Formats: sequence, C-alpha cells, structure tokens
Amino acid sequence: MMTDDALKRAQLLIKNGFQDVFVAKITPSALRPVNLTIHFDNEAVQLPVWQTKEKDTFIPTSSIRRHLRVNHAISQLSEWFAVEDIPRSMITMIYR
Repeated sequence: MMTDDALKRAQLLIKNGFQDVFVAKITPSALRPVNLTIHFDNEAVQLPVWQTKEKDTFIPTSSIRRHLRVNHAISQLSEWFAVEDIPRSMITMIYR
C-alpha cells in the first residue's frame, strides 16, 4: 500500500527543485527474510533484511535504526534501502 508520507516527501523534493522524483509501488511477494552479517564497531551484527532468489537485497530502515544505532529522526518508517537495484518485475506502479 502506498503511504502518504512517501508521496508527501516526493512532493516536497519536487517543490525544492529536485527533478526526476517518483514513488514506486513495489510488490514484495518475491522477497524472503534473511539475516545479513555485517561488521559494525568491531562487532558482527546480524541485520534482518529481505532478499530475492537472485540476492537482490532490501533493508528496512527500521533494521538500520535498531541494529546500527542510527537516529530515528533521519529516516522514515516506510523507507527501505535497495542494494544495487530494484528488479523491474517488482515494480507495479509509478507515481510522479
């Protein structure tokens, strides 16, 4: 489901002069939960992420905030990081 905060953020970016801003609706059915081991502050951290069979990796910012102690104020609850790219097959709608 498209979140209002994502659309509002896109509109704010456009208002502030950014170009080529859009919000993509992504169907997550191809994703499965896995733990990614990363090293942070000389410690191995198990970061919960989601991956496709092809190893396309999506990291919810909630995991980054919780496990890497990132300030909550610098990200939105609905945000995810896509490592490398988002497979076109997962994008079902684009809002401009």
